[in-house]
Amino acid sequence: MSVDEVCSVWKQGFAVLEEGSVSAEEAMTPLEEATAAAPPKIRVQSGIAVRILWGQILYPSDKPASAETMGYLGPLRQACYDLTGIDVVEGLEG
Repeated sequence: MSVDEVCSVWKQGFAVLEEGSVSAEEAMTPLEEATAAAPPKIRVQSGIAVRILWGQILYPSDKPASAETMGYLGPLRQACYDLTGIDVVEGLEG
């Protein structure tokens, strides 16, 4: 899987999670698969993002995502943008 494909899967995954059209567990499957197939230059960032999102799914809070959590997702967003020009969370921020 190319970096472009991985970032495209993440962009779609964040949108699906945001809209809530499927269960969070179902939405995570393609993100986990993309992480497993990711090339080395983005695999770590993708893996960290998967762990952060699973933490939010398994231990939800009524509070919005913390700055710390968003900071951990930042490296994936930055890597995708730098390597492909894709902003994986474009349009999801208030």
